[in-house]
Amino acid sequence: MIIAVVNGKGGVGKSTVSALLASTLHRAEHSVGVVDRDPQQSLAMWVESHEEPGFELAREGQKYDHVIIDTPPRIEAEELKDSVRRADLVLVVLTSSPLDAQATIAAAPSIRKSMKRSARACCLFTQVSKRSVLDRSLPKIAKLTGFPKLKSTLGLRTCYRTFFIEGWKALTPAAREELYKLSLECLRK
Repeated sequence: MIIAVVNGKGGVGKSTVSALLASTLHRAEHSVGVVDRDPQQSLAMWVESHEEPGFELAREGQKYDHVIIDTPPRIEAEELKDSVRRADLVLVVLTSSPLDAQATIAAAPSIRKSMKRSARACCLFTQVSKRSVLDRSLPKIAKLTGFPKLKSTLGLRTCYRTFFIEGWKALTPAAREELYKLSLECLRK
């Protein structure tokens, strides 16, 4: 399965989601390659410098159970459109921020236009705090984007940032559970 992790703006957690999802799928004994199409190349730099990320940068001609594509933060970028065209699942990552929702709503027609017919797209909300008024409006925000909301969300957790320093051991049991649920939900889509 090819999963494109997208949004038309930066700062929503695309690279973090890409790394966490790849690591989780690898821990579930799937072979995973990642493609970093973000001009910052932060995911690629991390994979190359980290001793054991549990997955690798996708290599031409290599077969993987899953390929995860981290996309650039510009909806008009050809790399993003091409990634969406290749994807079986388009994971539209956003927070409950009204600015993220606005950017996603604006980007939705372009994402839909680039998708192949057999592909599916859905919203993944990150940095979720169950106590926030904004976070209680996630279903409404997803409806405005036109993409269904995944049941899974990723909480506002420091350990997701620490993952890039300490790897899997930085993740709390609750964070690991979120990630396993997300992975299973993605594979069922």
